Amino acid sequence: MGAEIGAGVKSEPNVVPFCDVLLVLLIIFMIITPMVASGVVVRLPEALNTTNMPEPSNMVYVGISLDEVTHKPRFYISNRGRIEEVKLLDDLGPKLAEALENMDKKIVYLKADKDVTFNTISDVLVRIRGEGIEVLGILTQKATE
Repeated sequence: MGAEIGAGVKSEPNVVPFCDVLLVLLIIFMIITPMVASGVVVRLPEALNTTNMPEPSNMVYVGISLDEVTHKPRFYISNRGRIEEVKLLDDLGPKLAEALENMDKKIVYLKADKDVTFNTISDVLVRIRGEGIEVLGILTQKATE
């Protein structure tokens, strides 16, 4: 009535198919990840007197880009590496206040495409100032001489 040692069925999991699936998924992600757009493409205007600043990830950026098809402005808020599109310009103020609620310093940087009209930029500036932001940086890129 005792159990025999060394006899019987072994039940070990077969990990070879699991490893094959994981390798295929790894290859797929390695191919697709560089193709995914990481952020919003904004062609900054050029300026002669610029200073190089590192882009800290904890800053809040308001981006204005132009839609490639309709050429209408699109608005974005970038906060801690997360980019959120703002559909309506009237929603920019409350979403900006939400992004800044846990920040010690209320600093906002504006990234506007060089083809965006001044009227659109001034509308965005009014909404930024309406949220009580006193420090506003406007980003440009260094002009080639």
